[in-house]
Amino acid sequence: MNRLFNKFWQLGLLSLIIIISASFLAFPPQQHVLKSSNSTSTILVAAAASLQKSLQEITPLYTKANLNRSVNYNFAASGALQQQIERGAPVDIFISAAEKQMNDLKVKGLLVAGTYRDL
Repeated sequence: MNRLFNKFWQLGLLSLIIIISASFLAFPPQQHVLKSSNSTSTILVAAAASLQKSLQEITPLYTKANLNRSVNYNFAASGALQQQIERGAPVDIFISAAEKQMNDLKVKGLLVAGTYRDL
């Protein structure tokens, strides 16, 4: 039973990593992303604290595939991140641990149309 649970857990984590990696490629940085003279840009990701380890593990894959981009993270509770976005925090990607925060931001028109994805 434990072995089966571990396999499902590993498969789920791998799926999450693949989906998040694909979202980095699918969502280009918004206009407020800082660009330096050498055309390097930084993607700002606000993500649930529970995803910190997973996201930091896949960051090298993204930066290797996108040499002129780096990733900065803001990890916190999804509700706190929602409040920051509502107050104008410049975020390129928001990954919430719950649907409520995403739905609230969508209703308030604070998500770019067509970019909302369930993971």
